[in-house]
Amino acid sequence: IKSGELRFPEEVKVTYHDPCQLARYLEVIEEPRQILRAIKGIKLVEPEWTKGEWTTCCGGGGGFEAVFPELSQMLAVNRVRELLETGTQIIVTQCPGCIMQLKDGLKQLKTDGVKVLDLAQIVAMAMEI
Repeated sequence: IKSGELRFPEEVKVTYHDPCQLARYLEVIEEPRQILRAIKGIKLVEPEWTKGEWTTCCGGGGGFEAVFPELSQMLAVNRVRELLETGTQIIVTQCPGCIMQLKDGLKQLKTDGVKVLDLAQIVAMAMEI
């Protein structure tokens, strides 16, 4: 990554969704963004206020979606709307629960053409794996 030789297969706008636990408790905030910025062809676009430790929850953490499914779905749709305002083509995150929630939010909003991928998938695509 530091060599600057990674290139995404196409020019694309990407936004990063911080998983709550990763950002708020483990304080992993800048590292994923550094990786995304290092990949040629990726333009990182983000919401101005709802990122990092101030990220908006997707509604999927800690089994929340199992206990409060309707509220969970509302949170997912809300978060997806925030992320779509950036003009993103790909939403990147690092949490399987967030991936499921964000995909569901896109489905509820009937949004075509926007993908939700894990950061590892983005790196693998840039490595042509």
